[in-house]
Amino acid sequence: AFYYAAGQSEVVTAIKRALGATGAETSNEECGAGPMTFVAFGEGLTVNFQKGSLVGWTHGSADPKVSVSGDLAIGLDRAAAAEVDAFAVFTESTLGEEFAAGKLGGFIEDDKVAMLYAGKQCFFR
Repeated sequence: AFYYAAGQSEVVTAIKRALGATGAETSNEECGAGPMTFVAFGEGLTVNFQKGSLVGWTHGSADPKVSVSGDLAIGLDRAAAAEVDAFAVFTESTLGEEFAAGKLGGFIEDDKVAMLYAGKQCFFR
């Protein structure tokens, strides 16, 4: 677990060690939250940085090496997700069926949680 504002090199090094995977770095200067750097580990986990500090993440894989604490998980069915405290569907998202549950957000596809996210993102709605 990392706190927001943790340093990019420390976070990336620890994730590489934990997952045994290299990270592919990209960036986008035009994010609504400001310029952002992303480091993607395989198809599941991406961590977001601004000015070298952790600001957010997305997780979209059922890889057992990556998990989120709490009741939400990739692959959880819609009915079970809807029972999580503070679960609310965004009625006007242009990105698909999007929801929030406390500090987490996510997307549902084919009646299952397909992606989770937290912190600052570079979503274009």
